[in-house]
Amino acid sequence: MDVDVAECVGGEGVFRDGRPVGLTSSGGHGYTADQVYAFAFVSPEDAVPGTELEVMVFGDLYPARVLGEAAYDPANERLRM
Repeated sequence: MDVDVAECVGGEGVFRDGRPVGLTSSGGHGYTADQVYAFAFVSPEDAVPGTELEVMVFGDLYPARVLGEAAYDPANERLRM
């Protein structure tokens, strides 16, 4: 999500082209990648990587994008030992 002032906690509406397409289950700030994430239940046609969505947090819509892989270390090259 492109937001720096609010995070979702679950139950927020997810929209695509102004129509509701799902609900968030949880969300939070990913400190390593310095991004806000929202995990949501949406239909398969709305879950294609790169799909632009919006999430309503505290009455305001914020842009979001469906990720196709992990935002941090998608190749799993930075394992902790």
